[in-house]
Amino acid sequence: MEALMKFILKRGGQFKCHWSNYDGRCGTDKNPLQTYNFLCQIETSDHLDKNGFIVDQLDVNETFQKLFYPDAHPAKSCELIALTAVHKIYDLILNTSAKGIKIYRIAVSISVPTPPGVIGEAAITAVWEITKKRNENNWA
Repeated sequence: MEALMKFILKRGGQFKCHWSNYDGRCGTDKNPLQTYNFLCQIETSDHLDKNGFIVDQLDVNETFQKLFYPDAHPAKSCELIALTAVHKIYDLILNTSAKGIKIYRIAVSISVPTPPGVIGEAAITAVWEITKKRNENNWA
């Protein structure tokens, strides 16, 4: 039996998006500056960089802070925000992590903060994960 060591990094928080329009955007607020919650999970091999990280969680947070802010962007659905974030996190790992790191899975969940008195929350999660057909880090 073969053993596999992997790391799972979780980073969550809030970020702002600056929308230039309201059509098709995530959430119901008509404010051009919208705040969203995120939860990012990254699963990788145990290749650590010189600082002992698979990827710096502060860089993960900064990626979200710069997704669609401070400049105005055409509005995006929650699904497109999550998909864009997965692509950006994927690129971040490949560009800043230790050589030889293998990315097994990246999952990004996006939700709108729930106002006081409202029960329930809607969220969407985009997931990229390696399959048996994929043996390298790529989108194909």
